[in-house]
Amino acid sequence: PHLKDFWLEKFCLEGHLEAVTSVAWSPDCTKIASASADKTVRIWNALTGEVILILEGHSSYLNSVSWSPEGSKLASASSDGTVNIWDAVSGDL
Repeated sequence: PHLKDFWLEKFCLEGHLEAVTSVAWSPDCTKIASASADKTVRIWNALTGEVILILEGHSSYLNSVSWSPEGSKLASASSDGTVNIWDAVSGDL
């Protein structure tokens, strides 16, 4: 599908093992990041609903996720007292 047709599509993004605590659209609206109590961030393809990356590195549940303005990085905040900055393409910290 084309991005202009995206708003006509609806998906149920499933995969987290515990509650989803935060969701954020990428600046270009092609991806969605979700943070969860399962200690992971998932990056989803907003056009297909498929998981692109699963980011693991926190020791406790996540509170928030946010994209950088240009969309190349993600910040995730955890109840373990840390904020991780991820490369949104490779998944590297």
